[in-house]
Amino acid sequence: MSPSQRVLILGGGGRVGRLLCGAWRQDPSLPELVVQSRHPGPGITFVQDPAPGNEATFLKAVAAVAPDTVVALWGVTPHSTTKDLSENSRLALLALKAAQVSGARRVVLTSTGAVYSPSSRGHRETDRVDPPSAYGRAKWQMEQAAADGCRVQAAAPTVTILRLANVIGADLLGDVVRQAAGRCGTDPQACLTLDRFPDGFGPRRSYLSPRTLARCVSRIAASASSVGGGVYNLADGNTVWDMSAVLRALERAGYPVAWKWAAAPDTALPVHGLNTDLLTRDWPELKADFCQTPDALVADWLAAGGGTP
Repeated sequence: MSPSQRVLILGGGGRVGRLLCGAWRQDPSLPELVVQSRHPGPGITFVQDPAPGNEATFLKAVAAVAPDTVVALWGVTPHSTTKDLSENSRLALLALKAAQVSGARRVVLTSTGAVYSPSSRGHRETDRVDPPSAYGRAKWQMEQAAADGCRVQAAAPTVTILRLANVIGADLLGDVVRQAAGRCGTDPQACLTLDRFPDGFGPRRSYLSPRTLARCVSRIAASASSVGGGVYNLADGNTVWDMSAVLRALERAGYPVAWKWAAAPDTALPVHGLNTDLLTRDWPELKADFCQTPDALVADWLAAGGGTP
């Protein structure tokens, strides 16, 4: 990687950002990383607030960083203290402006697999978009706002939108491990309840490891501007993993989680998967990075967290 391939992470202080940066630090072959957050913290190297009243100052500071690639992890999620989901569109457009003022070649915007309509098959990027949740709708609106912004922006950078699978460690199971592990025996209400479907399985989902996210971003950053514009699903391959298998992998890794089965309600979705064939067509080397088992996913999560969840 050349020094010019500096990558700026916007929103590096969030759950996904911390895991991404942890995985990035483990691989010295990856390019220089500049990590932005509103507040100081471990690994944060660029403290700036992107609030509406501070955008001009923020953009001036980004221009001084002079990144080659801008990666927008920031946004409002169901976990956020701020509940205005329309912020996702504003922040995506601000990332595009940041790339423009800094001369960045590329922008990576993170969306979600929640934009797809409920279905038990592996979603492809060309599938119908009909998000059932407010968060999914907000991310779909963000994607559309970014596309509109690129059309009116002179000399727009190459924009890649990544629809992320469940990021291991940044989802509900991550919360459970950190907050409720081992409490089932003394406090039944603290025990995680996992839906069990008539076929005997729990919820099956695509997962994304911090390592795969980091290496995907680095490969996008290293690509020619003519490569990789558009929308891609991002997960560790096409496999969907039963959440019960992930819980058992956590126990084997030394982090037992108290959980129990309950009959899945009719409204529960048994399978939600992402098809990554388009991603691996354009970056085939990513296949070697994918975690192939729940144990590998958990190990990668723990490694990105410095040995702890």
